[in-house]
Amino acid sequence: MRKRVTATPNCAQLLRSPNLHPIDYASASSSSFRKVPSSPHHPRHFTPAGTKPNQPIDPTTCATVDLSLHKPPNTYHFPLFSDTKSPRASTFKMGIQQITNMCSHLQNASRARLGLTSLPNTKYNLALALALHRAGFISSVTRGGPHPPTPEALMTYEPEPVTSANVATRRLWVGLKYWNEEPVLKELKPISKPSRLVTASLEQLNRVARGFPAGYMKGLQLGECLFVNTDRGVLEVREAVERKVGGLVLCKVK
Repeated sequence: MRKRVTATPNCAQLLRSPNLHPIDYASASSSSFRKVPSSPHHPRHFTPAGTKPNQPIDPTTCATVDLSLHKPPNTYHFPLFSDTKSPRASTFKMGIQQITNMCSHLQNASRARLGLTSLPNTKYNLALALALHRAGFISSVTRGGPHPPTPEALMTYEPEPVTSANVATRRLWVGLKYWNEEPVLKELKPISKPSRLVTASLEQLNRVARGFPAGYMKGLQLGECLFVNTDRGVLEVREAVERKVGGLVLCKVK
């Protein structure tokens, strides 16, 4: 007995079918699209030319669909974390290592009762230092050379423009604060590490800001702040909740 063979429709036949309806890509999910089978000779599905195994396909046009463009609102997409071997990912992990070193340096400088200390001039250190200054943990942030500016000129100091000739000697000079002979910046604990990047959604940040644990993070207590790297810059956790954004958790300050 001969087996019945069903012809596979091509793209033109699919487009002429009266049973097809347009797809709302804004509300689409991975379950809305069928997967291309790993085997090119799968008996139940066909694989259009130019597609890869397990890549979503729009059944109305036979074209591949990039689901990363249709992420839900109030979430933060981290394209660097999906490919840990890319050059951008390695550069970003170097920045996380610099922030970890910055936390240790500032904590040691506060315990040594230093009034002014310097950090490497990088964009990661600068972003976190400005966030600490907005939160009131440090008194000043100044970009200068290998020698610190005078205390009288800190507020009116005009930094030298950064060029290719002097970029290697630029430093960030950070002024520390004290109250009743005690440092305002008592403890800086890094949360994300190069080997473990901790991300938090808006719901998780909201729980942490209200004092409840979420994932790797414990709830904030009185006098504690949490700093998050978002698509709007480095923000304190309450600012991130107010702006309704999540991101990469950098450090906890006490």
